Amino acid sequence: MVQRAPGLLTLLPLLLLSACGEPSLLECLPPSMEAVVGSSVEVRVDCFLEPPDEKVRLRLETLEVSSPFEARIDGGGQVRVIFTPEAAGPASGVLTVRHRLDGEAQPPLEVALSAVGLSPLDWEAGPEPLPCPVDTAAPLLEQALALAGLDLSTFGFDELDLASSGYWSGGWLDDPFLLSWFLALREAPARAGCFAGELVRPLDHHLAGRHPVSAAIRQAAGLLDRPVPAGLPVDGRVAGGDPIEALEAICALAGEPCWFPGEGELPPDLGEALAPILWAMADGIAARLSLDETSARGPQWWFENGGHINLIGFVGESPDSTDADDRAYLLGETGRAELYLAAARIAHAVESADWTPFRDRPGVAYQLRTPFGWVRISGGEADVHPPQDEPTLLQLDLGGDDEYLGEVGANRSGDNPVALAIDLGGADTYHYEVRATPHDQPRLPPADEHGRYRADDPNIGPVSRSELSRQGAGRNGIGMLFDLGPEGDTYASLRASQGYAHQGVGVLYDAGGSDTYVGEVGVQGSAQFGIGLSIDAGEGDDLRHAFAFAQGYGYSAGAGLLVDGGGNDDYRCDHGDPNQGGLPLYYSAQLGSNGNSSFCQGAGFGRRGDANRTFWSGGLGVLRDLGGDDTYEASVFAQGTGYWQGTGLLADADGADVYDAYWYVQGAAAHYAIGILTDGGTGDDLFDATRRTRNMSLGSGHDYSVGVLLSEGGADEYNIGTLAVGSSNCNGVGLFVDNAGDDRYLAFSDYSSGMGNVSSECLADRPDAVSIGVMIDAGGSDTYDYPASTFPTPSEGGTWGHARNDLPSEYGAGLDAEGESSLHAE
Repeated sequence: MVQRAPGLLTLLPLLLLSACGEPSLLECLPPSMEAVVGSSVEVRVDCFLEPPDEKVRLRLETLEVSSPFEARIDGGGQVRVIFTPEAAGPASGVLTVRHRLDGEAQPPLEVALSAVGLSPLDWEAGPEPLPCPVDTAAPLLEQALALAGLDLSTFGFDELDLASSGYWSGGWLDDPFLLSWFLALREAPARAGCFAGELVRPLDHHLAGRHPVSAAIRQAAGLLDRPVPAGLPVDGRVAGGDPIEALEAICALAGEPCWFPGEGELPPDLGEALAPILWAMADGIAARLSLDETSARGPQWWFENGGHINLIGFVGESPDSTDADDRAYLLGETGRAELYLAAARIAHAVESADWTPFRDRPGVAYQLRTPFGWVRISGGEADVHPPQDEPTLLQLDLGGDDEYLGEVGANRSGDNPVALAIDLGGADTYHYEVRATPHDQPRLPPADEHGRYRADDPNIGPVSRSELSRQGAGRNGIGMLFDLGPEGDTYASLRASQGYAHQGVGVLYDAGGSDTYVGEVGVQGSAQFGIGLSIDAGEGDDLRHAFAFAQGYGYSAGAGLLVDGGGNDDYRCDHGDPNQGGLPLYYSAQLGSNGNSSFCQGAGFGRRGDANRTFWSGGLGVLRDLGGDDTYEASVFAQGTGYWQGTGLLADADGADVYDAYWYVQGAAAHYAIGILTDGGTGDDLFDATRRTRNMSLGSGHDYSVGVLLSEGGADEYNIGTLAVGSSNCNGVGLFVDNAGDDRYLAFSDYSSGMGNVSSECLADRPDAVSIGVMIDAGGSDTYDYPASTFPTPSEGGTWGHARNDLPSEYGAGLDAEGESSLHAE
């Protein structure tokens, strides 16, 4: 390729007399080049006579060039120059061309070379870590602990406590799914706020930047002990702007050609913008294909059945929890980190593109079939995108108020390892074709073609049977939907959608507007054996409805994250109490037909397989809301909760928020798990005023679990049920801290508020393992109303706490004082 830079200089011209006596000049055009350090760029430089004279023979013989350039003769009067920068910044050199004209040697021609070395494109850096205040001093916590005869070093479980557990002594808790950071956190409940801060500060930082999705994928991969390998983002300056070359590379991975030239026309500038994304998608396809070699099951089997361990499977099989091959694939020890890296690269390429020239551009229509799915591109008109019979690899809509009815941004089969959808703007509707069933009810999302289940089993309601994933779902692969417009959008699906993953990465990213998200189960930031992200970057007033395993939910080897940029948001996982207008669909062991098992709004869940002795430590579920007056509603296991060595975090940054839920909620956990709720800012928050909690809430732990609630400020109101506000049960640890504000505490049970309680279920087997409950109010003029209590009750400026059974292993403490707790939300 000849490069003709503007404003070229003629360097050291040679004078030659032509046959007609007119002078001729020999010129070589000086090239100007750019290349990224660690890569190279090549240009071809024309050497020619001016004016042209066909009677004069030009022969290039030898070249000399200075570093960091290389040069060689390419024939036909052309010189190939290669620039490989050694450092960022300008570079220059001289190309010396030795040559002959009409057979006679000429003085050497010197050509100036100018170039710029560019710094390599790198991942956006995160914020600097902050010191944990409690590591230095925690005055009020230390004062409260001293009331119970404890200190910071004895606040938590040690190995002697755990030795009383048959699961611990039997080795059942040391399973391969156990996350590396989990035990240290559970052993140090005072550091819960610091853990929350270390987790959410990078999410907040990157949400305000250009690459929130790629950063969140890399962060989640590290938290799952599958950190992305060393590697840089796909750099459009290196990858080149030829989309056809990238598509050919994609098709070569299948050993088949693409169906060129395709239908319609791809505008050249749009194709150039898409090229880096296509190269990144090629990485994603290659990463998933390499995973296929690690399991005898095959990619289609894992696509169809890999989610059936946690989600009800109505067709096919489930992975065998006792089979070593299945377990290895679920763990993802081989190849999963590379898949996470590829997903981060795809997201980074999408986030790095300048979409401004293409937004709302009309009249674009192009499609091309590849072995891994179709490439479909449409213009800025208001389009209706119907369901497709064949998978889609890449779908791009340039704008308009569009309607999507298919499985957009979701893997369709094992042969569709990457599915990427991008919409540049408009008030869009993402939903599906509805099919009526006899089980339809007003509170249920409408059924799709797979209908609803109904059996005589009272523990299973008319749940969706849908096997279709939509709107950002990675099923044994990578599925992403980016809606990049500022308008309000509507998303509706049923199962495994809206930022869902199993054995892969699923992402739903919405740039802004007041949006509505409706689903049933496994939606809105939900993952098992993978990474599921639902990120809404705007400050609109968003509505999210679901039933179970949603809104920041992580099962074993999974991280489910929901991140919202602000606004007055409504988070609802149907509580399921028909007496309160709920629908019992995913029935709970705790509430029967009067509630749902939620596992929502920051919930980590694991496998407790007593029957066949298969135990898998749980994953990580996170809901992060950056502000606004929000409403949270759920039922059992929700709002910062964990089960079986899982970890759940709900971290609300600010606002006057309302929380309602029933059991194991609001910083509460059961069975060796961790549950954390942090509420920042100075808003006046209201807890459990609409529906009274039953058991385990507001910073309470059960059965070797840690439950923590940290509230920063505001005139908060706490309606307190049984086992709440810094309570322990059956060898748990509960911690409640309110740092400021004129708060009101209204208790309906005296099993609460700084209580150590081994409880009757553990008295016989584990009387010596600690049960610790701590409650601290660190500021404000507070009101305490405890009409049912027979123990010393909290009071303004007072101390309290009790051991429920008067055992030496029971530690309960409470404190109302002005001062520094060092225990903060983030």
